[in-house]
Amino acid sequence: MIFTLLIVFAVCLLIAVFNTAGYTVFTGLKARKGVNHARRGCTPSVTLLICAHNEASVISKKIDNVAKTDYPEDKLKVLFVNDHSADRTREILDAETHKIPFSVTVLNNAHERGKPNALNFAFSKIDTELIVETDADSLLEKDAVRLLVENFADPSVGGANGEVRILSSGRDNRMETDERFYRKFYNTWRKGESNIHSISVCNGPIAAFRTRLVKNLRLNTLADDTELLFDIIVQGYRFVYDERAVAYEFTPSVLRDRFRQKIRRCKGIMQVYARHWRLLFSRKYDWKIFLPVCIQFFVVPYCVMVGSVAYIGLIVNSVYWAIPMFFLLWPKFFCFLTNVWTTHLIMAAAPFYIRRKWDVVGSSRKMMRDMDAGHPGTK
Repeated sequence: MIFTLLIVFAVCLLIAVFNTAGYTVFTGLKARKGVNHARRGCTPSVTLLICAHNEASVISKKIDNVAKTDYPEDKLKVLFVNDHSADRTREILDAETHKIPFSVTVLNNAHERGKPNALNFAFSKIDTELIVETDADSLLEKDAVRLLVENFADPSVGGANGEVRILSSGRDNRMETDERFYRKFYNTWRKGESNIHSISVCNGPIAAFRTRLVKNLRLNTLADDTELLFDIIVQGYRFVYDERAVAYEFTPSVLRDRFRQKIRRCKGIMQVYARHWRLLFSRKYDWKIFLPVCIQFFVVPYCVMVGSVAYIGLIVNSVYWAIPMFFLLWPKFFCFLTNVWTTHLIMAAAPFYIRRKWDVVGSSRKMMRDMDAGHPGTK
């Protein structure tokens, strides 16, 4: 019995560590070359797109943030899509968008469609060369739009993604620490992937794409940003990462909100990868990115789950197997291990998540509502 448990634990551990650590080293080496940013001074026509549903608590701050955008006034339009909000979102948009020094349009959906359908609806109304999508509960640096669209001077680029940084709540928040730790690895992956071909996951708080490539798309997954990424790659274009273009957001301070956010996100990404499995055999995307990321989402989480059960079985049979647990007394190792472990267990549970049209995370929006003017993105 112990031998069987040991074999199961060892195999699961090897798969998880080899894929995760191996891919991190591989992309880290590629990231050391730096990202080849396109030429400066590229200012095509852009629509800044913000979809909102029940965002009354944060929409005023978003309007103030958009008003500070550094971009030629004759080249930038702003489009808000109010997806049948039941709170004061529409009223605030009508009253405060005059603060924005660019051309502003507010579209109001008569029925709640969910974000993917709200995006589908908005794409058909846009006539600029590029679209920059940003979330209602995130804040952009004033030069983020300008820096991100410079990447489109390269005709092979169909989409670009910026860097998302976590704002501090001013409290000792373990989830903030975990999220920052996770993003160090995540951004290493994205730098390396961008140098190889295209990133593997897209961040919704700041993403840009060529309008003509998304006009006829019909998004319908829980990860609409990553769905856009792969729909653009399938058309023969690259989707790159630019760390200079920065957006800020709060991470949920309530465990339930954090769980819902992560499990929804994981399920959406799994939907996108399952739908585009043929890219593994296509020249449109590098298999050295697609294969390990597929293993990371579809195999490693279940290795972590099964390996955890096998390890508990080993401890039950002999307490000596608990000796490695003493490494958890080292705070940094404890933070790393628990973050990786819980994330992968959530990923294992993600396929069973029940879809909702919108899943607004209240705790992070409350922090944004109460933030003072000293935070990045408000200056």
